[in-house]
Amino acid sequence: MLATGCGGLVCLDGVYKEYSSRVGASVALDGVSAVFQTGLYMVVGPNGSGKSTLLRVIAGVTRPDRGRVVVDGRELWVDCSGDCLASLRRRVVGYVPQTLLLPATMRVMDAIALPLLLDGVEDWADRVEEVAGLLGADRFLGRKVGELSVGQRQLVAIARALVINPRILLLDEPLSHLDKDAMETVLDVITGFGKEKLIIIADTEKVRGVDFDSVYCMAKGRLKPC
Repeated sequence: MLATGCGGLVCLDGVYKEYSSRVGASVALDGVSAVFQTGLYMVVGPNGSGKSTLLRVIAGVTRPDRGRVVVDGRELWVDCSGDCLASLRRRVVGYVPQTLLLPATMRVMDAIALPLLLDGVEDWADRVEEVAGLLGADRFLGRKVGELSVGQRQLVAIARALVINPRILLLDEPLSHLDKDAMETVLDVITGFGKEKLIIIADTEKVRGVDFDSVYCMAKGRLKPC
């Protein structure tokens, strides 16, 4: 069933998330409401401001304590949970977390192809080679993830997000470990990814040289246009 009342690819309504620890509670998202249409968005804020939690909530990885999250027409954890959330991340949402979750013993080509292999896509090898080539990661497809530098692993994580040709792309500090040339290549690929898609980049500073459709600032779990 499709959710009603959402005029974008992603809608957040009063989203609240709190983490508990030995030293007390910490509010990561404090009643966040926003509508993201197709386009290129930037979310800027210091470490601990809630940026990563925001992306995890949109990706269906973290469930908020309260509030409404609608992604691609479905309300997460209401219209879409369990297998639906897994399918969403394999087919609709490409997500690159700040902590790169890549098995060290897996071959790079298989690590990039994983969502395609889980979906039984027959031309997975061609699609992996195409995306890896665009990012300059094709030269180490035959190596194991654990043999790569942090910057190379970041390229692999971005390639895995792009290989499914997602409608929504979420990138958490995607340039933090890249040299200048690799950074320019990634930005060229991302910005040319497609006009009918939603791309959200989260970082501590605004990425220079990119014409964003909208820029949001985040502080203490609150999101607002800059």
